[in-house]
Amino acid sequence: MKGISLRIIADVILFSLVFYGPWWLFLFVAFILTFIFSEYYEAIMGGVVTDALYGLPYERLVFHNFLFLTITLGFFVFAYFAKKRLYFYSDL
Repeated sequence: MKGISLRIIADVILFSLVFYGPWWLFLFVAFILTFIFSEYYEAIMGGVVTDALYGLPYERLVFHNFLFLTITLGFFVFAYFAKKRLYFYSDL
């Protein structure tokens, strides 16, 4: 129960940053939380919400409207493979 309540508090903080914080702070907190929690899909959802609210078409990039989604997916994949190689997460 303690882990679930901690995760809910982290979700509230993350989504508060989506709506009220600067974009760079949201990305930093999402990166940290993907390492703290296992399978932190909420970071990807935060990327979707950020792109839906603030996304602009980027003509020079391949993923036109999905910049934050692409970045948070990259964080998720990087954390997934890094956790397998780190000593602290050897039990995963």
